Amino acid sequence: MSSTEPEKPTIASFVTTDAEGNRTLRILGEIDLSTCASFKSVLASASADYRGELTLDLTDVEFMDSSGLHALMEMTRELIARGGSIGLRNPGRAIYRLLEISGLLGYFHITT
Repeated sequence: MSSTEPEKPTIASFVTTDAEGNRTLRILGEIDLSTCASFKSVLASASADYRGELTLDLTDVEFMDSSGLHALMEMTRELIARGGSIGLRNPGRAIYRLLEISGLLGYFHITT
């Protein structure tokens, strides 16, 4: 009988910075309670010491629940306090609807 804890689910992500210094974080998978800790960690790493608009590419995110939304809003508040912001690229219908019904659409620059 092993006493090791089961591995916590993670999400895949990639950070890129273009020639103008704009930073994009591409997320793949589902953002829910089981992956929220990983999502928070990825957001914190991508936004560390960054004051511009961090773009989250959500093209390959299939689902986000309220825990993911909460983590996103925490990071948005932190970035705004530092003079930055978060933009969302290609949020699917379900994520767009989550932002809409929660009244949070206005916090983000949304592009497709």
